[in-house]
Amino acid sequence: MSMAANDDRVIISGCGPVGAVMTLALVKQGIPVTLIEQLPDAAEDQRAATIHPPTVQMLAELGLKPHLMTDDVVAGMLEQVIEYRDHIAPDRILPRVRWR
Repeated sequence: MSMAANDDRVIISGCGPVGAVMTLALVKQGIPVTLIEQLPDAAEDQRAATIHPPTVQMLAELGLKPHLMTDDVVAGMLEQVIEYRDHIAPDRILPRVRWR
């Protein structure tokens, strides 16, 4: 047996939503993972605006439902205020929309 066989693992580059969830899914399957991220903290420029039903189901199956949402249809995952940023001029914040 080679030494490399003992160190087999998946390397995931980027700890955004996809990298973080993929890491969790693999670890829950007992697959060794190394997650690397170049930023010292979470990116401020997140572009995901919605989570589609199949993604919600996948996150719930990974045990994340209590951290993401309630069973209350009104509270759910609805955001009170949505803020739009101009990606060409990142300092410019477009008008906010208040839902409630």
